[in-house]
Amino acid sequence: MRLHLSCVLLLIFTVGCNPHKNPPVSYKQVTLTELERETKDLVYFNYLGGDDGFEYFSTPDGRQYKLPIAESDFRKRLLPGMPHLKPDQGAALFVKITDGKLRLPDPEKMRQLFGMRE
Repeated sequence: MRLHLSCVLLLIFTVGCNPHKNPPVSYKQVTLTELERETKDLVYFNYLGGDDGFEYFSTPDGRQYKLPIAESDFRKRLLPGMPHLKPDQGAALFVKITDGKLRLPDPEKMRQLFGMRE
């Protein structure tokens, strides 16, 4: 059975890629617009999970952000039925912001970045 890469990316939890298994106090609080601006040149960044107040993110180069839960519908829109991620679980999901919405990254760009063949 052959899975399309975008399906695989939706299901991939990159266990171990989160170097911050316990959320440190160094997360920079940002708006969705600021997070989009800060990450616009990246192919992807990591969704680490959330709690009652924030969604937590990190970039491959180690920057850390927290987004107020009121500004994000990510969990409801892209993760229905998926167990809720907590930032201290050591798991992450690849994401991208496009046009003010959290989305999955472009599968072709991810394939190129990681040297994968279709």
